[in-house]
Amino acid sequence: MRHSSTFRGLVGILTRSMYDEGTPSHAACAAMHGSGADLLRAARRAGRVRADLTPDELFDLLSGAAWVRENALPEGRDRTDRHLRLIMEGRVTRPRTG
Repeated sequence: MRHSSTFRGLVGILTRSMYDEGTPSHAACAAMHGSGADLLRAARRAGRVRADLTPDELFDLLSGAAWVRENALPEGRDRTDRHLRLIMEGRVTRPRTG
């Protein structure tokens, strides 16, 4: 999140580049998306993430967290850690009890 929010507007540029083949950074974004999809599939096979989480949804969640950080209010009001924790807890599977 820190890396993608280093430059104001980078999150939007990267998000648009993923879906716009005419942008200079499309190939890099597509490669990153592909690698992330491979990792997500491996995590699903291992039972570590929800079976219905798609690569697009994962990147949307991460882009959202990066946007929150980029637009954090000054004076220690950055809620990125909490936001990211909520995202992470919402995507993990838990053993059923009872």
